[in-house]
Amino acid sequence: MQWYSAALIQAKVLVLHKTLVEENVTFCLLSETKLSCAKVSSFTIAGYQHHGVSYPSKGGGVSIIVREDLPVEVGLTVVASIEHAHATIHMSEGLALTVTSAYFPPGRTYTTSQLDTLLTTSGPHLIGADANAHAMAWDRAISTDTLGGVLVQWCLDNDYVIFITLEIALTHTTRHGPSAPDATISRECPLESWTASFSPDSGHYIILFEVAVGDDNEPLRFPRPRAPIYAWKKTKCSRSRQMSNAQCNKCLKEKMGVHKRERLPIYAWKKAKWSRFREMTNTQCNKRLKEKISIRKRERLLTSAIRIATAAAVPRGG
Repeated sequence: MQWYSAALIQAKVLVLHKTLVEENVTFCLLSETKLSCAKVSSFTIAGYQHHGVSYPSKGGGVSIIVREDLPVEVGLTVVASIEHAHATIHMSEGLALTVTSAYFPPGRTYTTSQLDTLLTTSGPHLIGADANAHAMAWDRAISTDTLGGVLVQWCLDNDYVIFITLEIALTHTTRHGPSAPDATISRECPLESWTASFSPDSGHYIILFEVAVGDDNEPLRFPRPRAPIYAWKKTKCSRSRQMSNAQCNKCLKEKMGVHKRERLPIYAWKKAKWSRFREMTNTQCNKRLKEKISIRKRERLLTSAIRIATAAAVPRGG
């Protein structure tokens, strides 16, 4: 994932966390975070590790967020003409992907030697660049500026390309109105399912993509976390019965109407077939919980799975 956040205030942190969780994002490249030195060191997102650069007086600040269960080797963090942060994510079978978040402050001129500071590895490399540049290669409606021409030539010289919806282009940008483009630049790591959706929170786009590393014939992808499945074999059945009985006793008051009481399900928990309950719950969870569903929908499906398993395994009783 890549996002020009335009100042990472608390409201945007919530939007970011929601997107990371719902899309099962492995890593995210952020630019224009506007985080101070103190905030960079204390910034946290549940389930993810953060590496970033605070913004200088005329800069924007960049960050890299990686899933906490992946081994990461933190690289250079540079605050210069081009602000950039690097991190290498280690995968299985000895493969690794180096990711870079880079911000090009507008209104400046850049040379290929300055762009060469982004070259920190000879292997697979992915750069999320807030380029602030224009070139005829990606937008014929706007004439090429100095940075656009330099960036195009640099990509050609160093074999960097952009993959967009399974098609190859030199670079690709997405603009909204007069805003400057954001580019995803890759080498030796093809991008698939590249999509950009406009973010009203920043005025730019949230860019999502799949990245593959390894043999082109059998690319090794970053594993996505599975939907959470409860460890039913470790269930504390006595605690479950105790809580269920307590809730039933709480609900069934003397002054409750007969019709309302009849609608409340009463189960004989001591006669429950817990092996059947575990079997049904696991079956329903595996059947219903897909990878790309929202948290709310996942909670509803999980609740439904528990109801189905309860009806199948626990007999009705007084």
